[in-house]
Parts: sequence; structure tokens; C-alpha cells
Amino acid sequence: MRIGLLISSNKVSIHQYKLIKNLLENNIELSLIDINATDIEFSSLEKLKREIKQGGIYRLLSRLFFTFQSRFELILLKRLINDADYFKSFKLDDFNFTSVIKVKGNYSKSGLVVRFNTDDIEKIKSKNFDALLRVNTPGIFKGDIITASQLGILSFHHGDNRWNRGGPPGFWEIYLRKPSTGFVIQILNETLDGGDVYFRGNTITNAFFWQYNYYNIKNESYSYMLALILKIKNGHSIKAEDSLIFDNKLYLIPKLHQTLKYQFLLIKKLLSKLSNKITRIKDEWSVHYIKGNYNEISMRKATKISNPKGRFFADPFVVSHNNKNIIFLEDYFYKEKKAVISAVEIISSKEYNILGTVIQEDFHLSYPFVFKVKNELYMVPESSEKKSIRLYKCIEFPLKWEYQYDLISDIDAVDTTIHFIDGKYWLFTNSNYNTTEHNSILECFYADSPISKEWKAHPKNPILFENGGRNGGYVKDAEKNILISQKYGFDRYGKSLEIREIEFLNEKDYKLNRIMNIKPNFDRKIKGLHHLSSNETFTCFDTLKCTY
Repeated sequence: MRIGLLISSNKVSIHQYKLIKNLLENNIELSLIDINATDIEFSSLEKLKREIKQGGIYRLLSRLFFTFQSRFELILLKRLINDADYFKSFKLDDFNFTSVIKVKGNYSKSGLVVRFNTDDIEKIKSKNFDALLRVNTPGIFKGDIITASQLGILSFHHGDNRWNRGGPPGFWEIYLRKPSTGFVIQILNETLDGGDVYFRGNTITNAFFWQYNYYNIKNESYSYMLALILKIKNGHSIKAEDSLIFDNKLYLIPKLHQTLKYQFLLIKKLLSKLSNKITRIKDEWSVHYIKGNYNEISMRKATKISNPKGRFFADPFVVSHNNKNIIFLEDYFYKEKKAVISAVEIISSKEYNILGTVIQEDFHLSYPFVFKVKNELYMVPESSEKKSIRLYKCIEFPLKWEYQYDLISDIDAVDTTIHFIDGKYWLFTNSNYNTTEHNSILECFYADSPISKEWKAHPKNPILFENGGRNGGYVKDAEKNILISQKYGFDRYGKSLEIREIEFLNEKDYKLNRIMNIKPNFDRKIKGLHHLSSNETFTCFDTLKCTY
């Protein structure tokens, strides 16, 4: 495979450097297309006059003020993250490229649009590139450069282009209090950030400040460009999303009053967190249960299980076995800052008995998904701290369980759920590869047995990469294969639930259909809802309140 790298500088970011290094290591021929801008020389005074003429003094002040804000945040970011390479530039001299093509970019006076003359286009076409890849060249490409390679120009847009085109990347999601921040990998056309989308991801918005949010989305996105290119190289068919009408405005550098509002919201957030720390306000989850199947219940009528002092319950799974109805759940200890798996027996619709701990390790455990094989009970609790998906077997119901082995090792994953569909077992789990959160990426693996050690990854992983990608429980349904997932809000983990039907799933493809959202509207004091379990006899769920 041959790729031409569109550059306007010999210096690249750490993400770009690693991408180029990985492409070369995978035997992809890379050439540089070095673009020099046409000379439009302006003195400092002329540049100032042009800026005022195009947008007025207010726009100039807005740009200067936002530049100051951005530089201040970069200084703050350096203190918060242990990633010195992020702030460095790396030279391309370390690599051996197949060729270097010098071309001249004819930029418009605004500096936004770039075109190329016929001779330069022919230089590029003569190399028979499979694709071009924009590395650090600015501008909106127009003209024959768009079709100068077989596939076109691969490029990132760090934003969800269904609503956010333009920039700055990572800012408007915080300003507008969007729960997620997106990115797309696209084949460019002449519409700004409106290319054909071949991959889309949305991860949780880091609501602290925008440079931190941009840092996270860049860390998350670059590995998927590599994965997409390798799929193309290996002959896998890729398909662009269907194009949709874009009816939103173009986002630009924020105006002065918008940056001031952003600063106000940032200070307000910091003061709120400080106040919560001083007053010891904390998030507390609670588990509720009710008799009946999940699609027949009224949540407000459910019985709440009281949390023991210094602890909270969450992630409930209900199991009926040996004439007992047991809820297995996460039992979190505030003092130890980790959880064990505990059991609660349902005596009646209003009466229950907290039985105690069933699994305790020296690492955090949660999400105790339980399933049955030949009348034997097994559990797969969340154990991401051990970088594995661990299997436990019930030795004496319901209190005694023993670790067996890892279903999957060397994986950073949480909230594993196993479904049986069309004669095969499908393991859904929320993986993390590039950041520190597991709230968006849902991956699928399959095997012939739910206790297999040989799980194969679905070729279309990730199955979901969006708000609503994280598993949120399991319900038994005689008519449909149901996928329960949790959704986050802006700066709020576990805001609500989403129910999807798995319309079909095989070793090559899948289709999910969104059925409904479930919100905790039955109690105005409840801030979140992130788990639902039902075995057709009982249904249980958890809720979030802020307590002192």
C-alpha cells in the first residue's frame, strides 16, 4: 500500500509521529508531499489591518483573549498530566520515506482555502498513491487534489461533525455542556468537515477545561486511523456512512463574551467541587427491587435496600436458584475506596436480608454478572484492575464462590455481559486502550461455550463507540435479545439507561435497534440510573443521589 503524507512542516506531534512509525512498521510505503504556501507577505501592521477589516476590532480582541486562555490552559495541562511528549515536536528526519514531492499550495487571501496547479497535481498522480493522509497541513482542500489518489484524502475532524464543524476542537462540547466529545475519520470533499465518514467515535467529555478535553480526544483517536488503514491494506471492505443534511451553524473561535462565560462556568465548577469536598457531599448509589418483569414494572413502587453505614450498593443482578431469589451486587466501602461482591436475599416484595460478602479480593470488584451452565452458576465480576476478565464458580449457593481462570487475559475491560444468540455465546465488554475511561467503547467476542478460554474478537469491533456504549445490566426476554447500556450526562457518570434489541449478530456483522431510554423521573432527588437486571420474576436497578 502506498500513502502520500500531506505536510507543511517537518515537525509533527507525538500522535502523528507514532502513527507514521506504525504505518512504516506495517510495511506501508510512505512518501512526503511537502506543501509550501504561496508567498503572501504581510507586515505586522498589514496583518492587523486585515484582521480588523475582516472581522472588526471585537473579533480581533476575541481571538487575542482566547489565545491567552489557551496558552494558560496548556501551562495548567503540563502540571496535571505526566506526558512530556505531548508538548514536544518531533522531526520526520528519523524516517526513511520512499520519496519526497515538493509542491506549492495556492492559499486564498483568507488563508482558509488551498488549491494546487496542474503540474503539481500530475506529480502526485504519477506516484499512484492508494491514499493521501493529511498530517499537519492546514486549510480547506479544493480542486483536483481531492481525487489525486485512488481512495482520496484521509483526515481527522476532532468533533462530532453531525453537529460540530469548525473548531476549536474540544471547546464547544464544554461550553454547550455536551456529554460526549466526538471525532471522525473522513475522506475529504470540498465541504469543511463534511467528508465521507468511515469511522466515528464519541467519548465522555472531560468537563474540566477544553485543552484537557482536546488532549483526551487526540489520545483516543489516532489508533483508529492506523486500524482503518490496516483494514484497507488487508483487503477488508470499508463503507462510508450515509450522508445527512447539515443544518447547524459553523463553529469558530469563541467571541470575547463567550470566552468570559466559559471562564465563569469553569470557576463556578471548581468552587462547586471545593464546596462539596468541604461539606462532604458525595455520590451514593442505592439498589431497588420489585416483583415482575422489566417491561411491566413501575419503578416508583420498588423497594429500596438500605445501604449499610460507610458503604453503598450498586450494579445488582438478580438470580433465582434453589428456591431462593438472590441479588448479587457491588458493595462499595468508602474508607477502603474499593468494593466487594455481596448478596442480598429477597424474602418478599418488601422484606429482604443482607447476607454478606461472597467474593473479596485485594482489588476492586463490581458488576457481578451471573449465568448458568448445566445447572452450575458462574460469575464474571468487573476486575479491570487485574487487566483480565475473571471467571468464578459457585461452590455453595449463594455465599461461596471460587476463582477458576481468566476468560480473557491482558485486557483493560469492565462490565462484561454474556449473551446466547443463535447457538453461539457472545461476550460484550467495555474496553479501554488509549485513555482512562470505559464509558464509550463496546466490544464483542464470541465462543462456543460461555466458560471458554478461546474468545474471538468480532471483526467489526468496536460494536459501539458512543454515549450509551457501556453495559448496564442484563434482562431475560423470551421474545428479544436485549442489550442494556448506560448513558452519561455532562460531567455526570451513570445518568440514564438505554435499551437496544440485537436484531442480528453473527461472525461477520451485526445490527442493533434502539428501543427506548429509561430515566429516573420517578423521583426528582435522584440524579442517575445506570443498571437494570431482570429474570422475569424480579427486576432490580440502582439509583444515584447526592448525600452528606
